[in-house]
Amino acid sequence: MLSIKQAADLIGADVKTIESRAAGGQLILLMNDRRQGRLPVWQFDQSLLAVLPSIAKALQSADGWALLNFMESAQEALGGRTPPLSRATRNVC
Repeated sequence: MLSIKQAADLIGADVKTIESRAAGGQLILLMNDRRQGRLPVWQFDQSLLAVLPSIAKALQSADGWALLNFMESAQEALGGRTPPLSRATRNVC
């Protein structure tokens, strides 16, 4: 997991850009009880960054926890794989 600042540094952006992208369903941002944001590092694979907005739209949610739940749950349509694993093996519909 990355902090918001680490994620911003990774993609050459500022903190506000990370927060804005997360609010729009373009990034998965998880807030803890102390309002500290964390982002799963695996989402910064270019192929995943490209599809996160479509997934958020399909789920009708930009909530980081909802997106994480989908992305880390086995999906029947993907042969029981998680979306990141399926993308990694290029077996996505």
